[in-house]
Amino acid sequence: MVAQGVCGSNERSVDARDSEQHVGAYLRGPRGRVPRRKLNVSVLHQDMDTDFLTQKAYRVLIGQSGDVSEFLRAEIGAAASRYPSEDSYLGAIHQFVSGIADLPEDYLDRWNLLDDVNPDQFGSLARKLAEAIMTVIRTPLDERGPVGE
Repeated sequence: MVAQGVCGSNERSVDARDSEQHVGAYLRGPRGRVPRRKLNVSVLHQDMDTDFLTQKAYRVLIGQSGDVSEFLRAEIGAAASRYPSEDSYLGAIHQFVSGIADLPEDYLDRWNLLDDVNPDQFGSLARKLAEAIMTVIRTPLDERGPVGE
């Protein structure tokens, strides 16, 4: 059984393009630019996918995010292909979820859910998710469990 979280999935279907736009908006920052980092192009041979997550990362990113919102779960899942590794994905999603926890009204307004969801409760759940993501980030990769299970 899939948890619907505080935002039920019955209201509106989630499109992957919507998800990437929302994640991108939070990651761009105040001037609308994504911070540029030098990446080793040889590491980018394969895009990240939720199937490649370790057990602990999957349980938090996909499992616990559904306790907050099905919309958030879909956005987090859709964003995986934008990152070359689990660690880069975790870091970006932590930043994204922390932004939602800081300004839950903005996130809910983007999804047209302000009338249906309590922003304080939503922000609190997002903060707990951000903390759980940070716990995974601090866990060494070899202690996060097997991949793809």
